[in-house]
Amino acid sequence: YWLMDYIIYAFKSPLIEAMSYCLIQESECLLIDAVYSMELLEFLHKHKVNRITILLTHGHYDHILGIPLLREKYFVTVISSKNGPEVLGNPKKNLTAVANLISSFRKSAIKMNVRATSMHVDLMLQDGTFYEWNGIHFKIIYTPGHSVDSACYLMENRYLFTGDTLLQNENVTLRFPGGNQKDYIAYTKPLLETLARDLIVFPGHGERFSISDSNIFREKVE
Repeated sequence: YWLMDYIIYAFKSPLIEAMSYCLIQESECLLIDAVYSMELLEFLHKHKVNRITILLTHGHYDHILGIPLLREKYFVTVISSKNGPEVLGNPKKNLTAVANLISSFRKSAIKMNVRATSMHVDLMLQDGTFYEWNGIHFKIIYTPGHSVDSACYLMENRYLFTGDTLLQNENVTLRFPGGNQKDYIAYTKPLLETLARDLIVFPGHGERFSISDSNIFREKVE
């Protein structure tokens, strides 16, 4: 995506069509989520990257399966919300324990044998704090509901990376382990509704859109 001041590269995992977003500066890379993607690995090699920072929107398997591959080749720092280690470190909570079953129900998913896996987080960010990467500022916004560790990242007050918390044409899924309908209805949904409607959203699945066009203003959570 060509934006005013940045180029954001998007990579889609063939596993379950989850998205990773990438910023490059010289030999450094920042990723929003780390999907399983050979295309992403080839891109990083082509750009001679040697250091990668990963901001995780949440720890479900389709957004983290690229981490072990990246750790084999690069110096990697994984950053999450305060509850990230709880999810990434537990195969039941990060869904790698049931990934093959989930994929079997999705027509778009390739068949891949995912093993139950635990992973570690290098740095946890508290809600509302800022992280600076090569002069670019990200604010972490804790958004429980889809998962206990779900978070969005607001980049320079213009671009919002939402993971599975906010999609354009789908209601948020609250049924997975760690999902919490009460937290979503009481806290996250009202918070999302207060955000500037001209923010550009880069979701965990699908194409970018503006908040004004999102499903958040139409969904009915039961």
